[in-house]
Amino acid sequence: QFLERKELVTETGEVSLMGKELLDFMDSAIKRRIVKRKPATTEFEKFWESFPSTNGFTYNNRTFTTTRGIRVNKGGTIEEFDKILNEGAYTADQITNAMLKDVKIRQIESVKKGSNQLTFMQNCKTYLANRAFEPFIDITEVEEMQSSNDSTDI
Repeated sequence: QFLERKELVTETGEVSLMGKELLDFMDSAIKRRIVKRKPATTEFEKFWESFPSTNGFTYNNRTFTTTRGIRVNKGGTIEEFDKILNEGAYTADQITNAMLKDVKIRQIESVKKGSNQLTFMQNCKTYLANRAFEPFIDITEVEEMQSSNDSTDI
């Protein structure tokens, strides 16, 4: 529990990035200072600004009214964001792009169904805590590969 609280291991028991740096430091014959990783403020701000502030939006000339705010609890959200980055499985860009893809799909589905699907989106801290972005990581990476392949075909 101590190692998890200090973010040296993840909840699943895997060694985090910070834990790997500590192990490398302990194995090294050269004595140097350990530099604690600073929170990814620039990357977080990009995520924070990209996350919808409310569930209201306009898409394809259809307007869906706002019923609640979903960009809330900035302090808790940055902690969750840094926790995910420290695990080392995802980059900040992957998380942000996956979230943007999720929002885009919800907007398209809202127009198709005639009801606001963004209403079912969790607030930003819960969204990260539940790893709701994970299914969209693969989708965005496949689309990026396809677009780069299309540009090389020209």
